[in-house]
Amino acid sequence: MRNPTSKLKSVIFLISLLFSLSCSKSNPVPQITIGPTTSVNDTVIFGTTTVRSGTPIPIINDIYIARISSSNQVIINKPNLNINIRPDAIVFSPDRKKFAFNYSVSEKAGIFTMGIDGTNISQLTNFGVYPQWSTDGKWILFLDLLMDGQKWNYTVNALNVESLETYTCPEIMEYFTYAEWIPNSYRILYIVGDPSSSNKFYECDVSNKTGKFIDANGENLLNDHSVSPDGQKIVYSVFMRKQEGTSQTFKVADFTADKIINSKPFLEDGGGSGELPRVDYPSATWSPDSQFFAVDVSNSGEISQSDITIYDIKGNLIKQLTNTPEWSEATRIWSASGKYIVAISSPSKVGGALEQVVAINVKDGTEIVLARESDPDVSFFVVK
Repeated sequence: MRNPTSKLKSVIFLISLLFSLSCSKSNPVPQITIGPTTSVNDTVIFGTTTVRSGTPIPIINDIYIARISSSNQVIINKPNLNINIRPDAIVFSPDRKKFAFNYSVSEKAGIFTMGIDGTNISQLTNFGVYPQWSTDGKWILFLDLLMDGQKWNYTVNALNVESLETYTCPEIMEYFTYAEWIPNSYRILYIVGDPSSSNKFYECDVSNKTGKFIDANGENLLNDHSVSPDGQKIVYSVFMRKQEGTSQTFKVADFTADKIINSKPFLEDGGGSGELPRVDYPSATWSPDSQFFAVDVSNSGEISQSDITIYDIKGNLIKQLTNTPEWSEATRIWSASGKYIVAISSPSKVGGALEQVVAINVKDGTEIVLARESDPDVSFFVVK
């Protein structure tokens, strides 16, 4: 059941949004319009969540659709949302006309779609979680949980949106929880666990109903990986054993049809030990032109603080986009124009200000605050 205070929180949220933006001295005052968003460029979808009684899982309260323009104008539309959805279980279609989602665990099973205004809900499957659209919007990738004793394994599946045909990839995704479309294709990349040796990349070709392993030079892969929008590069992480302990090393490499080549390490994650930087998941957010990627790094080693750092495709450090010891920025998307990185910004110290959604200008680091939250029990998320 929907939280009875959610409507009141929505009103409070919008009032605080208008007030905080109008009071900003560092940014021009945005023009706020409630209405439909028509532009694909720099469309940002974000929302609020709370942890409700009876479940430890955060559930979406509201979703807001915003467009950033060079004049600092933000147009906001709020769909009617009266269903329980987890923030990691909803995605925006490539044509910006609908959402794909799965309900929270306590509601209906399956993959669903709904219109951008929250209406026309359609059930596509009766099983599955974590949907992702293919680049052209014709297929939806999703996972399905398999219980094998104490292990949590997933099957990797693809649903044809028009015919509702479902194809299940040959290899089970053991120990891992992330799969992704290789852009501009019907191929899915994920990691297959192998306790007897190294974890391996596996590529499932949905159109040909085949699959194959991708050679990653025998490296022991970890869950983080991200293929560039042009499908030519990949950022991934590997598990390293050293005399002084273990660490996670991040690499960027050429992604070819059969293997990963020319890999270059660009960052080593010390896991919050204080001796090495700590990298937040996901491992990389790519620029639309596939020339740069951003990662969230804490150079102080503090668990609660991170800044956004940008690298090029050769693994060279380009810039530290943010440097805010009192705030922790977590990259969520790179805008379609490439001008902004949209991030969740939260206080790094307990007792400080509350969360906000910001669009950070990649060129000069200036921020546009899209929303601020005044309720300590409410958190933000950004829809991809």
